[in-house]
Amino acid sequence: MDELLYVEKKQFDNMRSEIELINMKCHDLRQQLSNISYKLTHQELESLNAAIEVYDTSLKTGSDILDVILYKKQLYCEKNQIRMSCMADGRCLSFISPTHLYSLLSNGIENALEAVQSVTHDKKRTISIAIGNESGITSIHITNYFNSDLIIRDDVIQTNKKNTDRHGFGIKSMRHITEQYNGTLTFHTDEDIFYLHIYFPRY
Repeated sequence: MDELLYVEKKQFDNMRSEIELINMKCHDLRQQLSNISYKLTHQELESLNAAIEVYDTSLKTGSDILDVILYKKQLYCEKNQIRMSCMADGRCLSFISPTHLYSLLSNGIENALEAVQSVTHDKKRTISIAIGNESGITSIHITNYFNSDLIIRDDVIQTNKKNTDRHGFGIKSMRHITEQYNGTLTFHTDEDIFYLHIYFPRY
């Protein structure tokens, strides 16, 4: 578990450095574009601005870690025709250590994206993320459609993947982290929708 957290911490550090570099490049491109805008048609200008917008990020949830994760996952969604909606106050997650928070959120969102990737119905290729305070409790909710049978046995997701030893480890890791902060992690399905709920007492 500690080795996995160390690897995920390294991934986060690399991602943050990449995003800082991309943001600087996007800023430079916008400056250069403004200098040559008089040479372009309105349509060309809009097209180039839209292309830059895909890689530029102004996400400010109040949590640098959440901002980094959402930025990277949004790029993945753009590439794979997945819609991701997020309403989050990242400030309420400040009591969780950076390493734990990155592991918790990246695993949760990655699981949702992996599930929805196999959904063929365009309107169902979507995931929803909600993070905030509810009546004195800090909550994380991730909702997604799925396109395969899920078997839940002893509060563990079963799978038909070949690598059964690795699958489900993400949920176990998330629950382990959640319990370190006196929280609870639950999940359930309703027809073809998967719901993940994490609750923490407000610190």
